[in-house]
Amino acid sequence: MRSIEEALARLGRLESSIAAIEQALTSLRFYLNRLPADDGPAYSNAMKSLFDYEQSLRALQALRDDALWDIDLIKRRDEPGDKRRN
Repeated sequence: MRSIEEALARLGRLESSIAAIEQALTSLRFYLNRLPADDGPAYSNAMKSLFDYEQSLRALQALRDDALWDIDLIKRRDEPGDKRRN
């Protein structure tokens, strides 16, 4: 199991990535709302990009939840008197 510092660094990287994707999604939605729906390829490509970004966001959020779980386990492991310490 990793150290608390490594787990916190991982969490920070994940949160930075999540923020970047959320910002990209906001921009993409802004431009998508201004794109005519009858503009076939451009609209279709924008919708695909939106879907891909949303999938990436969900995956990163799941990894963030996993990182938070790791941090909780590490904190419990490192509590004074814990017999599982290495």
